Amino acid sequence: MPILARMEYIESKMFSPLKKIMNALFPPLCLSCEAPLPRDFPLLCGVCALLMRPRGEFVCSSCGKRSPGFHHACHYGSIPVFAAFPYEDPVARRLIHALKYKRAEAAAKTIAFLATPLFTKALPKAGAEGGIPIILVPIPLAKGRERERGYNQSGLIAEAVAEELRGRGLRAEARKSLLRRVRDTGSQTACKDEKERRENVKRCFFAEGPGELENALLFLVDDVVTSGATIEEAARTLKNAGVPHIAGLAIAKT
Repeated sequence: MPILARMEYIESKMFSPLKKIMNALFPPLCLSCEAPLPRDFPLLCGVCALLMRPRGEFVCSSCGKRSPGFHHACHYGSIPVFAAFPYEDPVARRLIHALKYKRAEAAAKTIAFLATPLFTKALPKAGAEGGIPIILVPIPLAKGRERERGYNQSGLIAEAVAEELRGRGLRAEARKSLLRRVRDTGSQTACKDEKERRENVKRCFFAEGPGELENALLFLVDDVVTSGATIEEAARTLKNAGVPHIAGLAIAKT
């Protein structure tokens, strides 16, 4: 179904007459261009949605080159990461920025609404048909940063994507407690090169009793993946804890 038609269909199903009146009196604004919207979901106007340039493919977490799929990685220590959009896409970047820095928590649902159809098409057959569970594990924030922000944006995205997947009949679950950050790290953007980024996140995670996940597809969820250092360290921690099938899910990959 075209995205504009999906927007209108969801609006007709989700919103009461009172909600529509409130939206008419106090219209929400598009998170990209700030044009008035007739509804507060998705928080993106139809024009901006159509301007987005999906990437919709698995890429290597380290070098960003296209990967054949869930079980293929370019280099030792890297993992395949599904990238919904390129970070160069201005609309995707504004959505992520609004979620991370403008306390627009509702943007997570809009991001999931746009990314999940692309993600579903790229899933291995068993996951796409609901045969095996899909576990979404958000990359944990440092405690101070999460306290300051009020939430972990990757956690909100993981929950919203899991909800979208379940709406499509798939077995999906967000598990925020599976991975814990045990050491606060400085900002990755402050690191001067890739080597320093990797040293910065070394041994900063701990897997909290992953349990029986041999037959699940586990995706580490992050809003943006740059060098891949953080998501690869998280994957290493989970693999050492006995989780065999790990890939990443990023809204944008630089």
